[in-house]
Amino acid sequence: IIAWRFVEQQSLHDPLTGLPNRALFADRLNHAMAAAARSGKPLAVMYLDVDNFKKINDSLGHAAGDELLRSIAGRLRTCLRSVDTPSRLGGDEFAVLLENVGASTEALQVAERIRTSMAEPFPLASPAVEVRLSIGLAVAETSDTAEQIVRGADVAMYAAKREGGGRVRLFDSTMDGREPDATLGATAG
Repeated sequence: IIAWRFVEQQSLHDPLTGLPNRALFADRLNHAMAAAARSGKPLAVMYLDVDNFKKINDSLGHAAGDELLRSIAGRLRTCLRSVDTPSRLGGDEFAVLLENVGASTEALQVAERIRTSMAEPFPLASPAVEVRLSIGLAVAETSDTAEQIVRGADVAMYAAKREGGGRVRLFDSTMDGREPDATLGATAG
């Protein structure tokens, strides 16, 4: 049983940060969508991307980049409630599932708390590293699928990047949806 739990832990969590991976995030989102449909309590998804992460990796090295990703995961956890699900989707991309959010304003407050938390310098080098996140946020409508809500958050994140990064954008139907698709697939990442 212990070996099986270890294998399960490894297959559902990112080995670098310990956060749920893409597969576990997708599973939790699907369960949350079903629960939200029954309860009528909305949920939201955030898509987060570290602005200029490649420059950090190139200038400080991959070990510092990995340490930064672990530190980001730690700060992310402190900004969330126990019912929320932070995850690392891969590279420098993270996602957060916010369950039972009262309205888009509550989800926006959480996103802003995360953005502010990440603005504090990370003590990886001298001087400390400053990081900005582009955050896209989508609040699920009752007719949305899991793929639609993730895609909306992804589109909003790309809108935040186009506007200079380091900001939060809430998805709305007027946003151009030509950005790359964010899919949840069943592959572990």
